[in-house]
Amino acid sequence: MLCETCTRRNWHSGTTHSKRIWQCVTATKGGKKYCPDSKGIEEKQIEDAFLESFRLLNSDNKEILNEFLTRVESTLTDTTVENQIDKVKKELRVLQAQKSNLIDMKLQSLIDGADYQLKYEEISAKMKGKEDGFVELAEAKNTLKDVKNVLRSLEKF
Repeated sequence: MLCETCTRRNWHSGTTHSKRIWQCVTATKGGKKYCPDSKGIEEKQIEDAFLESFRLLNSDNKEILNEFLTRVESTLTDTTVENQIDKVKKELRVLQAQKSNLIDMKLQSLIDGADYQLKYEEISAKMKGKEDGFVELAEAKNTLKDVKNVLRSLEKF
């Protein structure tokens, strides 16, 4: 089964073995059990494959090349990442409202300290997870912008 959404990651960050890879978001977030066939693909391999495809298309037919670039760009303009970012923002607003309501309940003595602390930590943990997801999505959005800029450069070339 092919992954619908891949994310750019950095393996072994801060070491001499650091490398950029692309991996299924489902496998990254949920683990291999949710996407057992997922393997990290080195960004260099993807770049090389793209360049080889580009060279082959460019040498044969300009119309095919233009069609190829149009299809790649239309795929990249998919609003999936934007929709996911909006969804995470909404979820963060809901969690923030829950946190505020919980604080109000504590101030009004409607909830005891132990229950308050337990629920507060639960909401805070959920918020942390959503914020981490938001950062990953923001990185994916920036990567898409970079790829679009490369495509524009290729079209000019």
